[in-house]
Amino acid sequence: MIFNFFRKKRDFHARLDNLYSHLGDSFGKIKEDVRKLSSWINHFDSKTKEHDQKLNFILKKIELLEEMLENKQENDENVIEDKQTIERIQSFNRSNQSFMNVQSLKNLTPAQKHILILLSYAGGPLGYDDMSKKLGLNVITVRRHLNDIKRIGVQIEEKVSVRGRKKVFLLDKKTKSMVLKQKVSVNRS
Repeated sequence: MIFNFFRKKRDFHARLDNLYSHLGDSFGKIKEDVRKLSSWINHFDSKTKEHDQKLNFILKKIELLEEMLENKQENDENVIEDKQTIERIQSFNRSNQSFMNVQSLKNLTPAQKHILILLSYAGGPLGYDDMSKKLGLNVITVRRHLNDIKRIGVQIEEKVSVRGRKKVFLLDKKTKSMVLKQKVSVNRS
C-alpha cells in the first residue's frame, strides 16, 4: 500500500510534468500565432500608408484638372465676350458711314449685298432666323448687317409676323427693282 502511494505520487509528478510540457508547447504556439498575426497587421498597415499616398496623389491631380477646366471655361467666356465686343465695334464703325441712296449700292459690303439679294429674290418677308439659315450666318450678324443697311439709307420694310410674333423684313417694290436693275455684284473670296 505504501508502495502504491509512492507510485501514485510518481505518476502524478510524471503527469504534471507531461501537462506542464504540453501547456508550455501550447503557449509557445499561441505566442508564435500572435507574432505572425502582428506581422500580418503591420504588413497591411504599410500597405494602407502606401495606398493613402497614392490616393492623395490622385486627389491632387483631380483638383489640378478641375482648376485647369475652370480656367479654360473662363478663357472661353472671355474670348466670346471679346468677339462680341469686336462685332459691336465693327458695327459702330460701319454705322458711321455716310448716308447714301439706293443708287449707290456698290459701297455695301459683300455680306450686306448678300442680304439685299436674298430679300429681293425672296417670295415674301423673311425673319432673322430665316436669313441666318439661308446665308449661314449668326442671327446677331444678320441683325447687325440689316441695321447697317438701314443706316446707309436703303429702305427695308419691317413688319411683325402674325403667327410667330417676330420681326420680318422685305424690300418695297421700288427698292427691289433698283437692286435687281443694278445687278448688285458680290465678290466671292
